[in-house]
Amino acid sequence: MITRKDFAWGAVKVVGILLLWNALEEGLGIIQTASTLLTSDNRALISQASGLLFGAVVKFGIFAAAGIFLLTNGGFLIRLINDGQSDTDDGPNIG
Repeated sequence: MITRKDFAWGAVKVVGILLLWNALEEGLGIIQTASTLLTSDNRALISQASGLLFGAVVKFGIFAAAGIFLLTNGGFLIRLINDGQSDTDDGPNIG
């Protein structure tokens, strides 16, 4: 039977994985934008893409940090979801 703690643990891990996936997509966008900047001679394109590049790097950093944090130290969020009832945060109870 799945308990509330087990569900919370799984939900936190799934959200962490989704955030890392978004970070990966942003990273690929950064690579594409940077390659466009390196091969372009158009000054207007360079100034416009550099602003987009900065925003993508910020989003990449936030998504990656949040995803890694949830996958490694998500216990505080699990305790919040469980109203502080859980003393351990080392995963679901199996068996």
